[in-house]
Amino acid sequence: MSKKLTLIACILWLAGLAAFIIGLNISGSTGKWLTLAGEITFLIGLGLEGVLYFRKRNAETQPPAEDKEKPGEP
Repeated sequence: MSKKLTLIACILWLAGLAAFIIGLNISGSTGKWLTLAGEITFLIGLGLEGVLYFRKRNAETQPPAEDKEKPGEP
């Protein structure tokens, strides 16, 4: 599941960057809308990458939870 989300985030990130650059080169309202859509897509992809990165980092740094009681403790 995580690899699928990472792939989706990368595609959104790259597509947003491409749309933003293409939108800068188009004059008129179409260019403005394409630039805006590219910015939004880029930020969504980048944010999703950040969430996945911090989720993975927190899972690696936290020790596994022990559910069993230790002998001698109430």
